Amino acid sequence: WDRGDYEDLVLGSQDDRLKTAVVRPAWVYGGASYADKWLEFAKKEKKVLVPSDQDVWISSVHLEDLVSLYLLILEKRQSGVFNASEGATQLRNLVSLAQKAFDAEILEVKNSSEILEKGIFFAFAMRKDFSLVSISVNSPKVGWKPKHTFSRFLGDLAKHEK
Repeated sequence: WDRGDYEDLVLGSQDDRLKTAVVRPAWVYGGASYADKWLEFAKKEKKVLVPSDQDVWISSVHLEDLVSLYLLILEKRQSGVFNASEGATQLRNLVSLAQKAFDAEILEVKNSSEILEKGIFFAFAMRKDFSLVSISVNSPKVGWKPKHTFSRFLGDLAKHEK
């Protein structure tokens, strides 16, 4: 994720009186996000929609973990850039997990508009040129660690299915 002009403006205008925190969430799931819609489609239709490039890396974060980070930043009055992620994995791994969890087939799509037709709008986050790969930027330490994992979340969804 490259720093945008707005982020540069905010960070560049800091002084001793102004504390600024920039939170860069990864691919958010939990709580009716686009990722949840992708999973609901896979569960309902027994088809996992995927773009042709499954080598892309995806970083993810559960909504509850993201909220806990925001609250921690506010509580500690921290400033800086925070990359909120539980870690990164290749899209092919997430697809494989979803396929197994819902006993679904893989439906490869050629472009984002095919995914948009299904009402799932996060497709751009999965394309190579838009993927959220850089979680390695040094963030200020606030003692935050995510409690959720995408694979456990998916496993819980599959259990409710049965």
